[in-house]
Amino acid sequence: MKLLIVIPYYEPAWAYGGPPRLMSMIARSLAQRHEVTVLTTDVLDASQRAQPASERLGGVQVYRFPTLSNTLAWKTKIILPRQYRQQLTASIQTADLVLLSDFRHWLNAAAAPLLWQQHKPYVLAAFGQIQKPPDLKYPLKVVYDAVRGKRLIQRANLLIAQTEHEAKDYQTLGGRSEQVYLMPLMETQPTVEELAQRGQFRAHYKIPTTTKLLLFVGRLNKLKGLDVLLNSFAAVCQRLAQQDIKLVIVGRDDGYLNQLNMLIKQLGLGDQVIQTGPLYGSDNAACYLDADYFVITPTYYEETSLAAVRALSFGLPVITTPQAELPWLDAYQAGYTLENQTALIVDKLTHLLPDAILRAKLSTNAQRLFTERYERDQVIAQLEDVFQKISHPQ
Repeated sequence: MKLLIVIPYYEPAWAYGGPPRLMSMIARSLAQRHEVTVLTTDVLDASQRAQPASERLGGVQVYRFPTLSNTLAWKTKIILPRQYRQQLTASIQTADLVLLSDFRHWLNAAAAPLLWQQHKPYVLAAFGQIQKPPDLKYPLKVVYDAVRGKRLIQRANLLIAQTEHEAKDYQTLGGRSEQVYLMPLMETQPTVEELAQRGQFRAHYKIPTTTKLLLFVGRLNKLKGLDVLLNSFAAVCQRLAQQDIKLVIVGRDDGYLNQLNMLIKQLGLGDQVIQTGPLYGSDNAACYLDADYFVITPTYYEETSLAAVRALSFGLPVITTPQAELPWLDAYQAGYTLENQTALIVDKLTHLLPDAILRAKLSTNAQRLFTERYERDQVIAQLEDVFQKISHPQ
């Protein structure tokens, strides 16, 4: 199978969140048995661009197109590639199957008419980007959906959804239930080197082993519900005044840092909140290993958080809300899905934090849930089978 992946940001652009990491896992895994090409852009982080323009990376042929403005891409995620048309046209012509990652971006818009003209089978993985939050980009999203988005969904051979909620989101733009394939997010088992980081995070920040740590990993954006989390955390600290509790916030600023710092100050949490900025590699593993619970409380539907799946891989129980649903979490008793209400979150955390025996049970279940449902190799095997059937129908 010749698989073409189209995505606006790709390895090593980890600062752009879960999609580049997921697509890297899919591409590298499938490249062991198939010919995989990735078309992407040169975005990397706030100040740097990814290089080179063309390379083989983990068995994958990667082409990076220069973006018009790296600053615009970083601050708004409006990514405008240049010099892409010839390579895009040639790659689509030779592909057996095209996988479009994310939803509203220029490369998808440019690829769509080529796919339709050539009657190429394609798969769309929106990764929680169907909904339209009422932000500054809302008018652009409305126009995109009218010009490209709806047809992109309606004419896809397959629509990858993380949850039943995302499956319904596709239907709001004309997707059909028979097009949808439910694919859980995936992660790899922690490596020996990653596991060796246990204790390093607490040592670096001088946190005693007796301190209870709540962990949030994600972009610092108003839609992530950090206000709900901080208000809940402040109430928990008051209820458990005799307990030493800290909240660790890991992630890059996505326009919310000033408001976040103001809220921390208003709530008097300066000594109890640790902000690390983004962490990658072994530093990222260390924060998961030393935490007691992973907590995410977004106010807008973003579907499954890859950071929450990563938490499970380290045996870290997860507290989440329906807006960031983690399928099977409650059934496996590996954590809790709570309605996004401060009172409910406070009650649950107040009950959990002092109970070491319950935490150990949840941790064991978290590891079991990850191994049975989210481990990369088994998710990839199922996805590969589906891709083969679409690219080479009987």
